[in-house]
Amino acid sequence: ELLPPLLTADGHKQQVIPQLNPPQRIPGSVRLVLLSDTHTHHSELDVPEGDILIHAGDYALARTSAGRLREKQSFDEW
Repeated sequence: ELLPPLLTADGHKQQVIPQLNPPQRIPGSVRLVLLSDTHTHHSELDVPEGDILIHAGDYALARTSAGRLREKQSFDEW
């Protein structure tokens, strides 16, 4: 099941395709979970289990310093 499209900062729609069934874990391996472009929707994600979470950017949408601070705090708490 696909999630509803996200609206990017420049007004484009971006489809989110969740990976709900990650491959079986190999003993001794390290599982990376990679995210990006969540644009304030981080708390809505079902993040798969892993050893290292990498968020590659674009977690916010705000164009004002006050808005960016609120979005940063929300992301940091998540």
